[in-house]
Amino acid sequence: MEKETATLIAAIIAASAAIMNAVLVGWRQSNLEQKKWQRSRKDEDDKWRQNRQDEADTKLRAAISELARNITSGGQAIAWLTWKASRTPQLLTPKDISEYNTDMKMILPNIMSTHLLVVALDRTMGNSIIKPLVHQLYALDVKVALATLKLEESREEGILQLQTYSEESDTFYKELYEQLANVICAQKLTKNSE
Repeated sequence: MEKETATLIAAIIAASAAIMNAVLVGWRQSNLEQKKWQRSRKDEDDKWRQNRQDEADTKLRAAISELARNITSGGQAIAWLTWKASRTPQLLTPKDISEYNTDMKMILPNIMSTHLLVVALDRTMGNSIIKPLVHQLYALDVKVALATLKLEESREEGILQLQTYSEESDTFYKELYEQLANVICAQKLTKNSE
């Protein structure tokens, strides 16, 4: 084989190797860029999801706080009326009953709406943890409301009924703090487990 043919074959092989190397480097670079873009997109998606979760958690905490305030207000209204009937029945007036009814007419719809908001944000929290508190308050309010109606028929019987609910009301109100603290802790545990 002649020297020129060998040089030509070597040049063709070198050129082919250079072209092949350029193709491989380009392909690798393209692959790296694709992976980098995918990682960047995943990071952005994760950040967006985390921001949404943080926003939902903030809304849930605000709803739980508002619900706790309303349940506490309802519990306090019941506790005050039944305490007065139990400790100083002679001082219980129709104005006290009227104020109680006015307070509860404002509080109960707020409880319903904030409870629904909690359920919408966290169904488990709203149904399994908070719902029993709401139902317990509603049940106690019904008993007290019926006792206040009894006052109109017979003051003595109405006072006696209110007095019987005083201990239940005190127990509810005293346990309310612990139950609401459990709600807040459960919300934190749920957030931390995610």
